[in-house]
Amino acid sequence: MATQKRSSSGKRTTTGKKTTAGGRRAAAPKKRPIRREVGGVVCLVLALCIAFSYFQQGGWLLDRPAALCRGLVGYGYYTVAPVLLLVSYILLFHRGRNVTACVVGAALLPVLLGAMLHLVLCPTEYNSMTGVAKLLWKSGLAMQSGGVLAGSLEILLEILVKKTLAMILLAVLLVTCLMLAFRLTPAAVLEAVRSHERVPYEPEDDEEEAPPTRAAATKSAEKSKACIDIPLDGETREPPKKEGKLSGFFTHKSDAVRTPDELLTAKAPAGGSAPAPAPEPTYTVVAGAPLTETVPAPARTPAAPVVSAAPAAVSAAPAVNAPAKPSAPEEVAAEAEKVARRVVESGKHRLISDYETVWKNTCNGIWDAGESLIEVSFYSPTGLDSDNTAGRIGKWNGVSATTIDGERGRNAANWKVVYTFTRDWEAQNDPRMKLSIADYKYDHTLGSGPITYFSTISSANPSEDQKNRQRQLFTPGKWDTEKYVETSNYIVNNDKSNVNWYILRYSDVLLLFAEALNESGGSIVDAVDAVNAVRRRGFGDTKHDLSYGLSREDLREAIRKERAYELCFEGHRKQDLIRWGIYYDRVMETAQELVNWYSNANYAVARYIIKGRHELLPIPQRDLDMMPKCKQNSGWGQ
Repeated sequence: MATQKRSSSGKRTTTGKKTTAGGRRAAAPKKRPIRREVGGVVCLVLALCIAFSYFQQGGWLLDRPAALCRGLVGYGYYTVAPVLLLVSYILLFHRGRNVTACVVGAALLPVLLGAMLHLVLCPTEYNSMTGVAKLLWKSGLAMQSGGVLAGSLEILLEILVKKTLAMILLAVLLVTCLMLAFRLTPAAVLEAVRSHERVPYEPEDDEEEAPPTRAAATKSAEKSKACIDIPLDGETREPPKKEGKLSGFFTHKSDAVRTPDELLTAKAPAGGSAPAPAPEPTYTVVAGAPLTETVPAPARTPAAPVVSAAPAAVSAAPAVNAPAKPSAPEEVAAEAEKVARRVVESGKHRLISDYETVWKNTCNGIWDAGESLIEVSFYSPTGLDSDNTAGRIGKWNGVSATTIDGERGRNAANWKVVYTFTRDWEAQNDPRMKLSIADYKYDHTLGSGPITYFSTISSANPSEDQKNRQRQLFTPGKWDTEKYVETSNYIVNNDKSNVNWYILRYSDVLLLFAEALNESGGSIVDAVDAVNAVRRRGFGDTKHDLSYGLSREDLREAIRKERAYELCFEGHRKQDLIRWGIYYDRVMETAQELVNWYSNANYAVARYIIKGRHELLPIPQRDLDMMPKCKQNSGWGQ
């Protein structure tokens, strides 16, 4: 038997013994190398030895490492112990990540600091590099220079670029190594500074505040709870007034939110008033608590019909059988903007700093609630029978791979990438493209590691026709389980996968927010900020930000392209094109682009699509029989 366990980090693990369908015990997973852990322990011991030497404690054994550090880095000697502790932490808690850059950055810190102090404090002038190693060693032992390494580095820089520029270069290198050691990027630092909320100053009242009564304290405690507030039977309450709120991400006040009933009852039908509709759920934001829904209880039906006068500002609701007028596109976009703003301003979600990390987490079964709002969870401890819950994510829409017994299953990679999309995306120099599109496969019968499709062509000099045929085999690369899975491949066999499917990511919310703002006539500044937040994460810098001076037409096109790049192969594109009213036209344009690129290109969807029909699915006949007044969608018959 095997049991499922979820770790504190959100990673699903399996405990217990695994057996095959025939009762035989499955091969034990390969043990992870412990070289990093051993290095971490060694660094920890050295750090303690050098730390004791700071206080003149120890003896001959502990003095040797300390003397070596003084001779090498001189003034930087007192930073060696903290740096070794940092390196030890990195190696012991790496969790399968690549730590080479972090270790190198941390290891260079004493050298760079020693060089900077040598430039400022060393009394001896060195005009050349000849014969200075012995002098630097002795003076480093006496803590009168930067030692052999740090001193030599400073002398070399001083010879090349003089003192002032040498100090600037050393400072830049020191900051760079600090960022490497702590896994910081300029974009992440800038985003952290921008998103920092400043607490406004509130002057204290001179009068002493009276202690709250028990009733007031109870009421305050009830308000702080994040729960569904349901009124008692017969109790009537006025709906809470929705006030503007300062945005934590976009520094503007949100408009008052109108409920769907308010929109529907804006105009009264002729012929008198009808009973007021039941109040819609309202939302209350409580500090330090998640967004909660307050649902008023439905009013009891009176024994006799009672007609109440409607408020002057709101007329009676239309009759049930009266056809409702469709909302204008601007009105729909305004409502969508308000819903998206609630999510953005809630502070509950964020973008993962690195785009590739999103897919590393996905392939390794790690759920990050900051990025992922909704996802379909799959889990299969063995993948050996149909009773285990598993999906086909990574198998059908991942990178093609052959089977290795005992390690991973076979990825069929049935989804293919339209090559003209790849070619257009290449012109953007977007780092996300290499992570999203695989122009390679894994075939271990031909060799180890990824193999480009062109390398599988038997001809030594393949023709352009042969290359174009191979280009049509490109597959989505976001679910590259061969590359991303750290311990054992989550493709558990030829049919099942443990990889989850994203329904809604936070980047999708930001792009929907920008689109709704632009289409409703809202703030272009807020819309551009939302798109730029996604682009900065994708590109890793601010050089590719959209301009605030874009027209609404240009911004609309930029948002549509950004959704194609950020959310490619995640199942959104068709519905986006339908929502924009360009589904059929875009399919036909793509078909023509493919023919222009390669006359034998295969794009089957263009041969079957019918305009005005395939934008909607047919309503099942059973539902039509149950609802005689309901009409079939256009193009699907009567």
